[in-house]
Parts: sequence; C-alpha cells; structure tokens
Amino acid sequence: MPTFKVVPCNAYTDTNVALQLFAGTCCSGSGPQSTNLTFSVPVETSADVSVVPSTTSFDISSQTRTLAFGNLTSAAQLDCDISIRSNSGYTLKVASANGQKLVQTPGVSTTIPYTISIGGTGQNLSGGGQVTVANQPATVTTPVAGTNLRTVVTIGTLTGNEISGNYRDDLSLTLSAN
Repeated sequence: MPTFKVVPCNAYTDTNVALQLFAGTCCSGSGPQSTNLTFSVPVETSADVSVVPSTTSFDISSQTRTLAFGNLTSAAQLDCDISIRSNSGYTLKVASANGQKLVQTPGVSTTIPYTISIGGTGQNLSGGGQVTVANQPATVTTPVAGTNLRTVVTIGTLTGNEISGNYRDDLSLTLSAN
C-alpha cells in the first residue's frame, strides 16, 4: 500500500510473495524451506470532513469554526474552507439551525439575513432541512491534503433597527461516502 496517498476502497492483494524459512539459528541448521504467501488488505470506504481557515489543508482535528464578524455591517464577508478527504466519492449536506438567519441570543426576535456560498455556488439553507452542496461519484478519490470547498458568508442588508447584541446561526455538516 502506498503511504501518504488516499487509495480507492477495494481489496488489495499481492500473490506469490516468496518466504524462506530456516530451522535453528541464523545461518545454521537446516533449510531453507520456501513457500509463497498471499497477502490481502481490505480498504474500506472512508470520508472525513474538517473546517479549516481558507487555503489550509485537511486537518481531522479541526471540526468547528467560528466566523466572528465583530460589529456587523451590510455586505461584510468572512470565509473558511470545508475540506474533504475521501477514497470513494462523497455527498456533503449542510443544514442551518436558524433557516439561514443570524438570530440574537437569547431569544430576541430580531434576525439578520446572510448569504452563503460553498464551493463557488450560492446555497439556500432557509428551508430548515439538509441541502446537498457537493456530490462526487464513488470513483473519485481526493488528495491526502483534501479537496477544499471555499465557504463565504456575506451579511445581508442591515436596516438600522437591529437590537445590539450577539447573533448566531449554527450550520451542521453531514458527509457520507458514496
């Protein structure tokens, strides 16, 4: 098996691996006796996701990312990358806890709209359910460094009537191997 490479899921086999056996201690005693062995290594499907700063490689320990806008202004943007590593293609789904709105915590009714682009495509997460944002067939393997989907969040138009405070939305990512 190659090291530092994502290999497709499969059963990898090497046949007729020569093995010589000696009886006794090294270089004394009877032998050698020879036989051939077959090694088989199953590689299962695998798909992992990380959320990293833009242009950063896959990092399995980076599972969350906070985009902290500070004082909000209309059209303010922040970005990060969703990085995927897979040996059998993948499907990535995203859901918004607040229907693609920033909601003030705790419980004030003021909301702030935002847009989100993932992998260069604008997404509509306002429906409340999971939305498929990326899909690669089972024949696709990613590099070890991962395949990055640039994710850009842009604050919508502020009316000036927003109540001061902290606002948030939580996005959940679901990645499955194809």
